[in-house]
Amino acid sequence: MNGTQRQQTKWERCIEALLATGTHEEAARRAKVSARALRLYLADPAFQKQYRAARRAVVDNAVSVLQRVTLQAVLALARNLTSGRPASEVAAAKAILDLTIQRLELDELKAEVEEVVQRYEREQNERHPQTVGRIG
Repeated sequence: MNGTQRQQTKWERCIEALLATGTHEEAARRAKVSARALRLYLADPAFQKQYRAARRAVVDNAVSVLQRVTLQAVLALARNLTSGRPASEVAAAKAILDLTIQRLELDELKAEVEEVVQRYEREQNERHPQTVGRIG
């Protein structure tokens, strides 16, 4: 294994530990690196990018589960609208619905931002077309 592969393996262990523990110190112990090394990794833009991607994947998986149980949440609300003491079920159902709606709103916002970025890039390309094959 070369140096790059060893570094990548350390990063993967650190990211996994960061996702599974509550503190940086715990994550460093679990990943078998020093706390100082973990702090250095966390300051590295390439590591940050991988860490953000891993965090997004965890959240996306959780949201998928929420989306699958949304119908059950609605049914729990419907079932408990007229029952005697449905406080805990209704609270759980409301939380699931709130999270699902927030995610949908976030997805819509993300799509709007992507559209703005694409429009900006098109305008930049129109203003400054690339000059292929030109020599100084």
